[in-house]
Formats: sequence, structure tokens, C-alpha cells
Amino acid sequence: MPEPSVRARTLLAGRYRLESVVGSGSCTTLWWARDELLARPIAVKVLHAPGAVPRCEDAAEAIERFTGSAASVGRLAHPRIASTYDAGVDGETPYIVTEWVDGEAIASVIARSGPLSSAQAHTVAVQTAAALAYAHENGIPHGQVDGFNVLLCADGNVKLTDFGVASAVAPDRDETSQPERRSPAGQDVRAAAALLYLCLTGRSVNGEEPQLQPAPRREGALLSPSQVRAGVPRELDLVVMRTLGDSRRTGPPITDSAGFAAALEAIKPPEPVVLVEDDHTVVAARPHEPHHERMLRIGAPAVLAGVVVLAVVVGLVLGSRRPTTPRAADAAPNQAPRAAATSASKPAAAAPAKPTPAPVALPVTAARDFDPQGSPRTENPEDVAFAHDGNPATAWETDRYRTAAFGNLKQGVGVVFDLGRSVTVDQVTVTLPTGGTSFELRAGNEPGSARDDFAVVATAADAGTSTTVTPSSSVSQRYWLLWLTKIPPSRGGFKALVNEVAFTGQPPR
Repeated sequence: MPEPSVRARTLLAGRYRLESVVGSGSCTTLWWARDELLARPIAVKVLHAPGAVPRCEDAAEAIERFTGSAASVGRLAHPRIASTYDAGVDGETPYIVTEWVDGEAIASVIARSGPLSSAQAHTVAVQTAAALAYAHENGIPHGQVDGFNVLLCADGNVKLTDFGVASAVAPDRDETSQPERRSPAGQDVRAAAALLYLCLTGRSVNGEEPQLQPAPRREGALLSPSQVRAGVPRELDLVVMRTLGDSRRTGPPITDSAGFAAALEAIKPPEPVVLVEDDHTVVAARPHEPHHERMLRIGAPAVLAGVVVLAVVVGLVLGSRRPTTPRAADAAPNQAPRAAATSASKPAAAAPAKPTPAPVALPVTAARDFDPQGSPRTENPEDVAFAHDGNPATAWETDRYRTAAFGNLKQGVGVVFDLGRSVTVDQVTVTLPTGGTSFELRAGNEPGSARDDFAVVATAADAGTSTTVTPSSSVSQRYWLLWLTKIPPSRGGFKALVNEVAFTGQPPR
């Protein structure tokens, strides 16, 4: 590991205290640090030295490439992308400050424990594809999607880190013969398929995970995941190979992130496998799946198997006794066997009612600010992720207005939360720093562009710091709008902050 260019306990920009080195590459060092102003853990990436950037001819260009990448990435607000907070140069030290993600690189997980289950691999791919599609829509490629820049958290969700940083400091990758893959976005998509290949097989397609074995080839052609590891679902196998460019027998190639995400979303999630728990952290097969839910799900097949075995034993015991009623073989031709009198005299028992699943936390897959009556029609979009990041110390906030009714300029503003698919929400908890905010909870199955595209399902007037509402409709909906209708006083004006919005309800089936 190269020697860091700064020492531990260094204070950058008067607030970022470097504590310990997490990792170091040829160009940068990643530190675990603390923001002493906001009292929170952060990640700080420091450029080793201006001359370390291979593509740059001078120091100014190197620093501009490095810190400039953070300016565009800082606009991204997505739950699967690590947030970028700040960037700058302290003395001769260029740095980028990002969210600290409590997770482990997928390459490290696989090197330690082997390939992921098909269910886990599908989850990783779906979330990675959604994050890339969102970033590409905003004109921002990642630049180096691999097993080290995608982190797997303990709840089974992923976070993409180093957005734009790796491509700013690393040499250009080799271009392929396909023009669409020479674009940074096209390279991202192919890299995401290589990541899915890694998750399914434990083998590295491009050799970018040096601690893992390379993917096998036959006469120069890459073997598909199902040829490397038994049990890989055919649908996942096809998506991987279509995206990696082998479309000879798999269908038209997938070359953009939207197509990659759509192909993965169309696949029914594989059934999770039984996990063998040992002395290291267990990665959940499905995101946000409570332990008792997982045990119930794993236990159900065992119970069913026990019932089947019991039925076989009872059948053998009863079959060994002399029958008291004619058997089918003893009945006269064309005559059905007679049923026992006791059976004919009793009505059939009604099937037991299927229990309703216990409510679970419903993850938000994406969110966006919603200001259809504003000019411009945005309201702090860069902070939207703070409203559902699980950290009550962060918040999305509105602009400041002259009155509680938004200066009589509009009927309200809000945030649209995308739950990824239509689900039944039992409760929504809204956490605010102060009281005095009124809001409506609205829902719909389309993204919507106007307030009334979403139906009102709950309201709260002068809400407190933590308010839980119950939707009046049990209809499954995908998009949920928190629509603020009144905002509280704030420093000579009126402004609302939303610390956290959490959904609980019935798990998707």
C-alpha cells in the first residue's frame, strides 16, 4: 500500500478530521474521518500527489480532474449512491468528502465466502442498475463499476461509491469494437453485467478483482455464468451475456442502463436459499428482511416436509390393517367405491384462513423533489436523499418563504418516494425537527407531474416532530407523495425540514 500523503489526525478545511486509512491505490487514499462541525462519520478521499494522475500533464489539471468530478456528482440524490458532500484543496492536499457507508466491498465478500446466492445477486444487480440509470439520466457516468466500488450493506442493499472519481484519476480503459460501448455510460453497463457475473460465479470477467480467479474462457469466448456454476437461473444468464456482448444465441445486445435495469426488473426474483450462518456477518438474502421473517420463511418448507412424512407414516400404518369398506380394486366394474358412512354424513371442513403477513419496513428505491407550481420546478433536489437515508440528523428542506402558505405563490411542495413496485402501505412515519408543518400523504401508480395525479390517502395538521399516519386506502401503490401544505416559521421567514419518511406495510409478493 502506498504511503499516504497526509498523516492521521490531520484536519482538512478546519472541520474534516482524518482518523484512519481504509484503503489506498496508485492515485488516492481513502480515509475514515469525522466531520467535526456536524459530528458525523464521513469518508475522505485524498489525492496522493498531482503527478499521480496518469492523464494529466500538470498539477492544476490533476486537481481540476479530481475535485471537479465531485461538483457534478454532488447533484445526485439516490438511495443506492453514496452522497458527495464537499470537495476542495487544503494547502497542497486535494480532497473529496462523501457519505460514510457501513458496508463491505462485494469483491471482499465473495473472496471470503464465495459467490452470492442467485437471489442476492439479482438484488445487487437490480439496485446497481437502478442507480446507474438514474445517474445516466442526469448525464453522469460512474467510470469504474467493479467489486470494490459497490458495497454490500448488512441489510442486503448496495451503495455505489467513487462516482466519477475513479475515471477522473485512472487511465482510460481499453475501448471495444462496439461504438456504443466506447461511451462512459456504455462502459458502466458492461461493467455492471460483469459485476453480476462476479456475484453469480465468484469469477472476475475483466481481472479487475485481483483477489479472485478470472472468468474461464473456451477458445477465447467467455463461458456463461450457468456454464461456470450450476443452478444459475436462465433469465439471469441471458441478461449477463446479452450485456457483455455475446448475443450469438442469447438475443439482441443490451447497451444502455435503462435497458439493463428493465431486463432485470422483468425477471421474477429467484427464491432465496437457506443461509448457513457462521462466525462472520450474514448478508440478508432480501433487503430489509427481519431475522424472524427469514426464519419463518425458511421454516415453512421444513414444516411442510414434516407433514408429508407424517402422512406417509399414517398411510402405511392404516394400510397394514384390514379395510372395513371395499377398496377401489374390489368394486364392481363401472361402479365407484362406496364412501364410509361417517364421511358422507359430515360436511367438508373449510380451509383455514391464510394469515396476513406481518408488516415490514418497505425500502425506498428512489425519490425526487416535487414542485409542479414552482419556477423553476425544483426545490433542493440535491438533498432529497436525506429524507429517507435512515439518518434523522440529516434533512431535505424547502426554500424559505414569506408566509406559511408558501408566500401565496403555490399550493405546496413535496417529495415523491418510489417504492420500486406497487405495495400496500400500512403506516407512514414522518420525522420533522419542529412542529407546525401540515401535510397530505398522496399515492398513485404513475410517477405523476401534477399534485392531483396522486390521490389523498391521509392528512396531518400542525404535525409534531414524529407523526405516523395510516393510509385510508389499502390499494397497492408504487409512488407516494409527501405534499406539504403549510410550513413553520424559520429565521424571519417560513421553511420546512423533513428529516425522515419511513414506510411499513405488506411485503411484496
